Amino acid sequence: MIFLGVSGPVQFSSNVTDRINGCYYIAKNYQYYSNGLNFVPILRYSDHDGWEEYSETRAIVWPGNSLISPTGHAQLAGVKLRIGVIESDPFTIVTTVMNEFGQNITKFIGYIPDLIDHLQKKMKFIANIELISNRTYSSLGELIENGVYDIIVGDVTVTAVRREKVGFSQAIFENSLRIVMRKTPDVQIDPLAFLKPFTLSLWLLILGTTIMT
Repeated sequence: MIFLGVSGPVQFSSNVTDRINGCYYIAKNYQYYSNGLNFVPILRYSDHDGWEEYSETRAIVWPGNSLISPTGHAQLAGVKLRIGVIESDPFTIVTTVMNEFGQNITKFIGYIPDLIDHLQKKMKFIANIELISNRTYSSLGELIENGVYDIIVGDVTVTAVRREKVGFSQAIFENSLRIVMRKTPDVQIDPLAFLKPFTLSLWLLILGTTIMT
């Protein structure tokens, strides 16, 4: 059974309520319009297709209201980047697969590896991805400070103390919790609903008592 959920297409088993498949994300670009600034989808991600361009609005509007990518910035083409990732489902999942030589190798899958792969194809840098293990979130900044990694990609919370030591990009994943409820039909409001607490006989008794007094 498949239906469109809060995070995109979601698949459930026909016999139980456990979700067995379904992840859907959208990357948005902040663009200027006549009515102000708006977030416009430019990329979308799903378990089935991975990252792909958002067909309806895939153009990125750069500063100056231009569709041409700026050229006066640092280029990463050909640069080797040591990238540290943190095992955290569904962002980075560590799996073991067999290569063409019959050897078991470690492979990273999930939202973050797919994002790095997409950026690598677009920006032409050389990614050396390594799994960070036996480390607390508070100590990750030291790995950047000491030059162990060039960047770390993961579900790390931005705090004032961490900002003093390392820099943070804009959020690459916005998470939100929602309550999904059944829609109810429109309710007709009865203008005489205030009379319902008492029976007709009691209202007549109250009216008669008021008139007599």
